[in-house]
Amino acid sequence: MKSILSALIIAVCLPCVAQQTTPQKTSPTVNESFDEIKIRIATEQAQALEAYLAAHPDASDAMAALNSLYGCYLTTNDAARQLKTLERKYSVFTKGTGHDAELIGYILYPMVELLAGSEQVRNAAKANAVIEQAKKDFADHAKTEKGKALFATLEGMLNRPVVGGTLEIAFTALDGAKVDLAAMKGKVVLVDFWATWCAPCVASQPKIKEHYEKFHDKGFEVIGISLDSAEDKAQVQSFVKKKNLVWPQAFSGKGWDDEFAAKCGLTGIPSTFLIGKDGKIAAIDLGGPELEAKVEELLK
Repeated sequence: MKSILSALIIAVCLPCVAQQTTPQKTSPTVNESFDEIKIRIATEQAQALEAYLAAHPDASDAMAALNSLYGCYLTTNDAARQLKTLERKYSVFTKGTGHDAELIGYILYPMVELLAGSEQVRNAAKANAVIEQAKKDFADHAKTEKGKALFATLEGMLNRPVVGGTLEIAFTALDGAKVDLAAMKGKVVLVDFWATWCAPCVASQPKIKEHYEKFHDKGFEVIGISLDSAEDKAQVQSFVKKKNLVWPQAFSGKGWDDEFAAKCGLTGIPSTFLIGKDGKIAAIDLGGPELEAKVEELLK
């Protein structure tokens, strides 16, 4: 699986069109901004899709219509309706062993993401209930490696590391070195989740290397955690060698099913955690000048 969020991209890209239903159109004005036009069109299309689904609840293309509807509500930034649409998708999704665990995640990840993080609909208790119900609905999947990783990530999303919290990371690096974040107290450490297939991750490496070379002698360390798949191990090793990334690299070969990624509830990369000398998270997902300034501050 190359990206957990690929389902969201698919949902956004699907055309918000309904069959047998014509939306009630409003007249555009020359004063509308591009964002206003997008929201107006998405609102009209959502109304048409809602009408279609109400008239044809058992339609064979109901899931496709719900995918498009979800994309419309993403455009209008309506978290409550996004959540409601995801719940409707889950209700018509075939339970049991009929689908791959990855497909289940395409519904559950954004649902739990909303319940865990959206100010509009945040509800940790409901998120827990969603996960527990899914474990029952897909009990057979929960016994497989992919299923275990799916639910570990969902639970990680509810317990994502926050500033002031801690991370537990220990592994044997690609070069054979033993790495334990707990043993690095007293140093400032950047934990970088990345992959060779992730263009923004690759683009960020030169800057991280620049920070490493500038601050390493003052007590700055970097830990890389690759979310590449097992078949890409040689590619990761080649990239690390070619770019002269001298810091340790964790590589499980499990991609998004990586243990540390699941613990952190990651649904996108690059993702970084900056650890202070006290072993606590000082910043999350900083980059460029902001990261450099924060590292310099923490090293004082």
